[in-house]
Amino acid sequence: CEYSKQYSTAIDLLNQIIVLNSWFAPATTEKSKVLLMMADWDQASDLAFKILTSEPQNPTALHILILFHLCRE
Repeated sequence: CEYSKQYSTAIDLLNQIIVLNSWFAPATTEKSKVLLMMADWDQASDLAFKILTSEPQNPTALHILILFHLCRE
């Protein structure tokens, strides 16, 4: 599927950004959103938890975790 190739490319680019600029938190947030779009719930929620350890009020991470818990129950 064309979208899955684009999502994989996006993840690869975001991983590079995260490695090269670990201080740039929006890259990690974007990666969690792409993982969610790929339906990789476990990695998206794990990354959201990681984001919240350094930024407890991150709205995107909070939304992902809320969605994760609502859909899993």
